[in-house]
Amino acid sequence: MRRPSEGQRRAIHVQQKYRIGKNRYRVLGRDENALVRLQHLRQCVPRRPNPYWLLAHRRVIREIVLAKPRAILTHVVLDAPDDQTRMLALWLRGLCGGALGANELLQLAKVSSARVQRLTARALYRMGAWAQLRELEGIACR
Repeated sequence: MRRPSEGQRRAIHVQQKYRIGKNRYRVLGRDENALVRLQHLRQCVPRRPNPYWLLAHRRVIREIVLAKPRAILTHVVLDAPDDQTRMLALWLRGLCGGALGANELLQLAKVSSARVQRLTARALYRMGAWAQLRELEGIACR
């Protein structure tokens, strides 16, 4: 896939430098590619519900997951302009593994809809963030 243009990178509104919690990050080449692929997936979401639509995009999903753009996906989840982009990025973030941004995802789950909470719980499970999952369970049981 070609290097993304400035317009494509701006499609998901990410600056060259961003923060997750107290840490600062820069957008790298693999992050730009992941953003372009995420934007492509976002544009391919069907208007009517279809549980199998992602099967046609397995190659794109595999490329994103293998690049492991954990920080940029966490940033997109936290700052997404709409729920559809947030849910796609959250799902991909869970597939990438690693505990980066688990506390921030927990904070998102506390103020989000039930659907986003469910996806956040699944992502935290895949990330291995057990302490955050226990805290999320305590919130859900109240």
